[in-house]
Amino acid sequence: MTPACYAAAALAITCYLPAAVLYPLRLIRPDHDHTRPARVMLLIGTAVQAMGLLAHAANEGGEGVFGRHANLAFLLVIVMVAALVWLERRTSRPAVAAFLAPVLFLLVIFTIFRPTARVDVVSNPWLLSHVVLATLAEACFGLAFCLAMAYLVEDFFLKRKRLERLPLLPPLPVADNLAHLAVAVGFLLFTLSLGVGGAVYLSAHLPLDDKVILALANWGVYGVYLLVRHTTGWRGRRMQWMIIAGFLIVLVNFLLMRHEPAMLGMPVGVA
Repeated sequence: MTPACYAAAALAITCYLPAAVLYPLRLIRPDHDHTRPARVMLLIGTAVQAMGLLAHAANEGGEGVFGRHANLAFLLVIVMVAALVWLERRTSRPAVAAFLAPVLFLLVIFTIFRPTARVDVVSNPWLLSHVVLATLAEACFGLAFCLAMAYLVEDFFLKRKRLERLPLLPPLPVADNLAHLAVAVGFLLFTLSLGVGGAVYLSAHLPLDDKVILALANWGVYGVYLLVRHTTGWRGRRMQWMIIAGFLIVLVNFLLMRHEPAMLGMPVGVA
């Protein structure tokens, strides 16, 4: 990353950390309202990170945003925060971000301190489409994860008669339906991303690696979730655990698997 990116990431971390603490604290201590400062810090961190990405793009001649794994992670965080703000407004429940804000903070931390190789700018238009579609799909899966966690926590509170926290979380049917919608949209985008990426992979004669296998496993988990829900009508906790398992695969694939430089650096003529 460029010095501007490092500076932006450091400033963003100082904003994401309070948000990662204050959002869950709102749920733990419902008599203390920390929602507004948490949201403000989250938005400031996102704005700073966006400016860092723009500075990096300007330094690379407008083509460098997709040139590093770190930049892709930051872009994913920005998209997730935008979706999270929409979700808060959609549900009008202040603690709905308590489950995703810590994940976003850890994603930024892990990405900054993870050693990663510099790869060529993604200039292949098909590969660029693959990256954008995958980023949008992962943001949808992140929202679904947030709602699935909200469902499980609210179900836990209901069974133990801790009713004072229920106004902070979306009703169970709302959380379930929105999580299903997020998975359905994400699955469509992810399917398109896999199709485009698979065509590029095959045309370049690249070997099958762990990242591709995990992506297919991730597609399978969400596909089974949608199939079971639509054919049997099943809902409830088991279905939420499937959503959570799918997002954990997303995180493992994004954070731990190596992004193939040979693929990311392919010229426009390939595929």
